[in-house]
Amino acid sequence: MRNNGNCVRCGLRCQPGKRGDPKARPFQGAEKGLCADCAVTHLFLSPDFEMIRLGLLKHGLEVLRIPAIQNQFAEALIVGKSDLQIEDISWDRVIKQWNLPFPTGYRPHTHTKKRVGGG
Repeated sequence: MRNNGNCVRCGLRCQPGKRGDPKARPFQGAEKGLCADCAVTHLFLSPDFEMIRLGLLKHGLEVLRIPAIQNQFAEALIVGKSDLQIEDISWDRVIKQWNLPFPTGYRPHTHTKKRVGGG
């Protein structure tokens, strides 16, 4: 996942790239927007990942440094044919910048049209 400008959330200079595969899940490359670390945080903060977010808050963000957790996340990227590679993620930056605000237009929101379980 590459971006040819600065991340709109943290300001990190992103590496130039091209628009990603529209079928890639959960991450598609973009010409501008969020860096890899902020995109991962965005995913975890979205309402669709509420149970994961609550688990992270309960057990501490440090669990993101556990290799088994990172391996499971890498598997999800592979299965989804994500444009983001696990090597692109700095888990230390994800943890350090967890509480940075997202600018308007990039705030986490639900990605599904219908929520399961009466929500």
